[in-house]
Amino acid sequence: LAVVFRERKFTVANSLLLGLCVGVSFLLRSPLALFPPAVLLFDFLRGRYRKPRTALAHFAALFFFPVLFLLPWIYMNASAYGKFVPFEGERGYRNVVAGAAGLSMTAEGDTYAMAGIPETSNPALHLARRMISAPGTVFPAAARRAWLAYSWHPVLWTLALVSMLLLWRRPGTAGLALLCLYYAGLYCVSMPLEPRYILPLAPVLFGLACMLFGDTDAAPSPGPALVLSALLAPLLLGSAFAAYLAAAYPSRIGRTASELYAKHPSSGFLALMAAKEHAAQGDYLNALPFAALAVRLEPWQLRWRQQYLGLLAGSGVDVSRAAAYGPQSRGRRVTASFLLLDSASLLDRGEYMKAEIKLAQARAYWDGGFVMLRGRLDARGRALERRLWEGDSGFYMSELAGIARLRPPQARAQLAARLARITELPQGFARYCGAVEDNGRD
Repeated sequence: LAVVFRERKFTVANSLLLGLCVGVSFLLRSPLALFPPAVLLFDFLRGRYRKPRTALAHFAALFFFPVLFLLPWIYMNASAYGKFVPFEGERGYRNVVAGAAGLSMTAEGDTYAMAGIPETSNPALHLARRMISAPGTVFPAAARRAWLAYSWHPVLWTLALVSMLLLWRRPGTAGLALLCLYYAGLYCVSMPLEPRYILPLAPVLFGLACMLFGDTDAAPSPGPALVLSALLAPLLLGSAFAAYLAAAYPSRIGRTASELYAKHPSSGFLALMAAKEHAAQGDYLNALPFAALAVRLEPWQLRWRQQYLGLLAGSGVDVSRAAAYGPQSRGRRVTASFLLLDSASLLDRGEYMKAEIKLAQARAYWDGGFVMLRGRLDARGRALERRLWEGDSGFYMSELAGIARLRPPQARAQLAARLARITELPQGFARYCGAVEDNGRD
């Protein structure tokens, strides 16, 4: 709606409104971060900026709110972690790496290992290098993703594309076409797809399709403005609250989990964090009651139970019987965690053969469940999938390290030495289970 308003009436106020909508979208994710520059370039190509002062005014209006909404997030990361982090990362980074490898649909697993690059690599630079060094991989993959996006909503896309071609000069059509092509193009070029990635475009495609059957030359009515106001009001409140939390986070990060639990005594999560906090200091006398409390408060959380058993094992209690009969449902990750815990308990008792079997069973859970590629695979895709299976150890390593971190430093070293006798430890395992960071939080 904001795009249409700006197309119908090219004013600084409507540019400010469009910038506000882009800024509010950062409440969830940031794919529209580059849309304001795209709008400015599109305006320039259409000759809308006849005076530098006009261009500067629209530039400021389009960027004011996006930058304003990002400032608390940037401040939070800079103050708490000493890093400049303008947008979200991690999962998105792995998707970009998978996209550079030529995958059409998303992958679960260590895509950095699949691509053969270190995890410290910049995914955007890696994609740019791949565009230059392997255009025969990157650009055909982008074309396949574009076809996928079309195949998920063929009727909407067909009608929308016809509308773009036939009604290009109608008010609003060009701006909506730019939004569609920008959003779909960004995803198709940069990363593998899932239907939900393209789903936000459905209302825009529907609007373009409706233009074929409506009177687009009719005088504007107040209805769309009221609808936009009703949509923006709760989103603005949510964005303001999120900005407040981000700005307040650095001053609150120093609080201990025990202090936070005292203010929220019904939270099993905070009780568990308090337990791990005490365990990180070697204080198992206070850690175990907090862990037991977390299990009692939220008995359905199998993760809490697994962490409680890990703390018991770290304090010297034999938990092999309890771990051996851990629940075999509610998701493979939790089940495999119990198998790893059982293996660690068997190692503590010197039963290396049984521990090795449990370890192999746990590893098989991740190889079969969490490492996969979505969509129909060609020969290249199958080769990448094999590489993903062979090279991925992220879940395995983090779970092993999580169990080790629940133990005192000397016990961690003993567990690592025992594990090394029955398996090749994942690269970086010592670093993962070394110093406990972030007050004992995983």
